[in-house]
Amino acid sequence: MASFRNRKGWRQPMCIPALLLLWMALGACRVICPGEKPAEHPSYIRVAEAFAQNPAVPASRRQRAENALQKLKNGVTDAEPMLIHATLDDIGPQDSTGFLELYVIDEQRDLLGITVKERHADANGIVTVVEEDYPVFVRHEVMPTSKLTRLVVHFRTNHQRKDEVCWREYTRRISAASFGDCQNGGGRGVVWPSDGVPAIWMSIPGSKISVSVSVYDRSGNTSSAVPVEWISWLELLYDGEEHDGEERDGQPPVSDACCMSF
Repeated sequence: MASFRNRKGWRQPMCIPALLLLWMALGACRVICPGEKPAEHPSYIRVAEAFAQNPAVPASRRQRAENALQKLKNGVTDAEPMLIHATLDDIGPQDSTGFLELYVIDEQRDLLGITVKERHADANGIVTVVEEDYPVFVRHEVMPTSKLTRLVVHFRTNHQRKDEVCWREYTRRISAASFGDCQNGGGRGVVWPSDGVPAIWMSIPGSKISVSVSVYDRSGNTSSAVPVEWISWLELLYDGEEHDGEERDGQPPVSDACCMSF
């Protein structure tokens, strides 16, 4: 067995410091195995408690937060991701875009994407359902357990649909590049079109349009669908001036919002 001399001149086996280094490395980079609960979730629990205990928060969101708290404290790593809230606003970086803000808890840390589901009712009462999957988190191999994220979405004003070819190419390109883990933008962050992400289309919720979002992971587990809450900061900014979701000046062509980075 290989050895070295310590400061007192005694011969000491090399395996002792090697084992010590291995033990330290495992302690610093502990892997959570399937079914194993992390020792504590202080930050995740505090955020969920803030939602659950705030009387100003809508009752449905408080209930989702309470359900998440029960799962966080049940001693088991739950497979299904949990979506606490989904809010859409109208102050995106480009014309006819907004931010979709999501707060997600996923103990398996393998979040992959969102599902947008819309119900459109016309004047005759005929309902059209649009459902699209967007693998917006494909570039993150490991996600944090608790994630507050903002996605840039394009307002669906003229029956636009997800470009399946474009998203397939994006997923293939990202998978080939093998982007890193949660340190590569996995905390609170914004998924920007400039990252090369294709367009995410979403209608503005209204009296004849209902919009909901769910999240899904790489194992096929899906959260419950959450109604999208609409906030028009432009209306507030301009003292109640109506914003009906129509195109604003300078909207980029749809092709620019698809596959190109801008």
